[in-house]
Amino acid sequence: MTATRLVRDDQLPRFLYPDGHEYNSKDEADKLCQGHVFIRVARHILLGPKKAINTLATPKGHGGNAKIMGIRAMTPRLAAYIAVQAHFAISDIQEWCLDNREYFQYDRFFWNLVDILESEAGPNILQLLDE
Repeated sequence: MTATRLVRDDQLPRFLYPDGHEYNSKDEADKLCQGHVFIRVARHILLGPKKAINTLATPKGHGGNAKIMGIRAMTPRLAAYIAVQAHFAISDIQEWCLDNREYFQYDRFFWNLVDILESEAGPNILQLLDE
């Protein structure tokens, strides 16, 4: 039997980091937002489902949300929004709510991530997503 470990809103979920990365509590921004799941969700939301999987795919129709809304760069708040959406999508919660049980609040998770991304490490992290 495997043990279940709850991730609180003041912690950063594994999907935000690349496979094989060892978390460093003294530098939590190291490789943050470089995880496969995070990048795929970001591409899906901003560029469309086909571009999320195949970076060479040519979107048909009106383009992705980034083009429609004039988004030209990843911002800390946009990255935090994507992380919230990804967390909700992989959780077992059936309906959107601000509190995911007692231990996880999406607003606190959002602002914690924004604070980290607005720090000195933020621009390096966000630049990787602009490709």
